[in-house]
Amino acid sequence: MKYNYYDSNKIVIHGKAVPGQTLAWGETKMLTADKIQSVNTTDYWGNVLYENGRPTTVLSNGRYILLNQDSTLTWCSVEKDHLGSNRVVREETSGINRLQINHYYPFGNTFGEYNHCDENTDLQRYKFNGKELDLVHGLRLYDYGARMYDQILGCWTSVDPMAEKYYHISPYVFCLDNPVRMVDRDGKDPWDFFPTADAAAIDFGYFYNDNSIREDREYFSNIFRVRNAQGKIGYTYNVASIGKPHEILSSSSIGFELEATIHTHGAYDVNYIGNNFSGVSMKRGDRYIPFDDLRKSNKQDLKNANANKMNIYLVTPNGSLLKYIYNKGKIITLSTDMPSDKNDPTALNYRYSSIETHPINMEKLLYYFKKMLRLNPKTYE
Repeated sequence: MKYNYYDSNKIVIHGKAVPGQTLAWGETKMLTADKIQSVNTTDYWGNVLYENGRPTTVLSNGRYILLNQDSTLTWCSVEKDHLGSNRVVREETSGINRLQINHYYPFGNTFGEYNHCDENTDLQRYKFNGKELDLVHGLRLYDYGARMYDQILGCWTSVDPMAEKYYHISPYVFCLDNPVRMVDRDGKDPWDFFPTADAAAIDFGYFYNDNSIREDREYFSNIFRVRNAQGKIGYTYNVASIGKPHEILSSSSIGFELEATIHTHGAYDVNYIGNNFSGVSMKRGDRYIPFDDLRKSNKQDLKNANANKMNIYLVTPNGSLLKYIYNKGKIITLSTDMPSDKNDPTALNYRYSSIETHPINMEKLLYYFKKMLRLNPKTYE
């Protein structure tokens, strides 16, 4: 029987009991010293890995150092791909000797692995997305911090800690089922990488505006400045929050530098100016009068942008992507190619996003489900 637990100092304990020990399903009990065959410990102190109380590995960006038992050091460099996965590990002292080569299926399972010294020895456990592969007891789970990831099933082993915020997404799905493009740094928020904030905003518009129009709900997200596995600076946005029509939303940070915000305005509404930022004009009687200086706007969208000294983006029902540049008090159009509402008289196109190409007809779905079960489908017509 094998077991794992954290001790009072949060050190990982991997143990093996002497043969013959049994437990009923769901039962837990402490083993006495005479019932334990062997114990191994793993501890983490910053970027230093301790095994059985001895420092064995020092991790750094793009390389790591092996602290050998004979007190010598082995310097290793790591070549990563765009997802931060370790692909080739080289020993820097020789410059040629390849210690490890890793290849991955889309959801992280490895194939064609090569270890220079022994094909059955895993010399370096940080692999897919640069995360540690836990090999204890043959589980082969990746530790992302907030939760563990099963590379075989392609899903998380526990519920998303942000599940209440992202109720429209399965709490077990990994990287929105798009692991070739998306990265999840900590088991909470998946993110993408774009060269500019404008490129991130365009992607958001393509991805969310169609559903925003269909559901007549506003979608909101933050755009962050990030650094990828190669150290290059770029931009990303987190999974959108969903609100009610014309609701002012906020979104959680994923631990990066906030660059801008972006939101949609839902479906076309004849009683609402949805194709521009809230705050570009003020209502006087039955008329809307534009502000002479948008930097003095005291209304919703522009008020928040001016107060936070931050650019904001808006995807409109007619298919435009607008950007408000706060320090200039200026609105520019970045794109007119977003999904648009066919009911909007100024609709620019009827492009659909990648989330859902057609609305789900529940009555028709139940009809065919009943028919598949060879029951009377007429009851659902």
